[in-house]
Amino acid sequence: MFTKSKENHRVLPCLGESLHAVWAYRNELFWLSFFSAFIIYIIHIVVPVLLVGDQVTFSQLLHKSTVEGPSHMAGIVKDSLSNFSFNIGSTGIVSLLSSYILAVFAVLSYRFFLKKEKPVSLFSGYCDMVKPLGVWVWMCLFSFLAVLAISVSGMIIASGRILGGTPMREFVGILGISASVFSFYVLFRFMFVSLCIAAGFGFDSFRASWRATKGHYWSLFMVMFALIVIHLLGTFSSTVVNYVFVFVNYFLSEEILYVSYLVEKVADVAIMFAMWLWTLAFMSKVWISWSK
Repeated sequence: MFTKSKENHRVLPCLGESLHAVWAYRNELFWLSFFSAFIIYIIHIVVPVLLVGDQVTFSQLLHKSTVEGPSHMAGIVKDSLSNFSFNIGSTGIVSLLSSYILAVFAVLSYRFFLKKEKPVSLFSGYCDMVKPLGVWVWMCLFSFLAVLAISVSGMIIASGRILGGTPMREFVGILGISASVFSFYVLFRFMFVSLCIAAGFGFDSFRASWRATKGHYWSLFMVMFALIVIHLLGTFSSTVVNYVFVFVNYFLSEEILYVSYLVEKVADVAIMFAMWLWTLAFMSKVWISWSK
């Protein structure tokens, strides 16, 4: 199913073909997906429970340290660390642990889609720390650079409004948009780094990704568009599910609410994994189409 395409620049057809591939290989990937999703489900359930506590924001911490004096800092720091849960701690720890499991799953899925390895042998990938760690680090760095590119472009556009003057605002606005487009173009030239690491390219993954995306200018932005579509579909599905549970919870007793919460987390994790698997299949399809 993942054969090389004669039409080197097509992207959007790969979106539909990759979704069909996920459905076609659903039986082969079920237990691997179920095991990975179960780990993330446990993370989403256990970490918030372990880190339950009162919330202490950074503004409260700053106020208490400057107004009430340094003598309160020891207790405040201790409380802020234990109460890291629902402010930053719970979300941060859950995100870091979940993203690592997603990185492991990405490595195993890429090996399946690219090399057609048997799902049974893929479970041994959980014992491999090198490739998943490399993919995880690059995923985090890629996300950080994307946010940084958006932030810098936004600052440039905002500075144009502050400077005043219609010609200056227009010039700075165009400059900000151009900087954003160029940044994402360069960034997406390395979009196959995770796939290459999983495929065993090692430190040559950056060069392999750069070489595979050579000549694909507008196609890179079509890949961005396709990934945005997948993300929006996942977000929409998750939002609908959450609203359904909010509505249903009004009619449930307090004893049943915890069960409803557990079921809602199952739905959230299932949607997240379905979208992630679709993304991995899509990237694999595009890679095979482009890496001639």
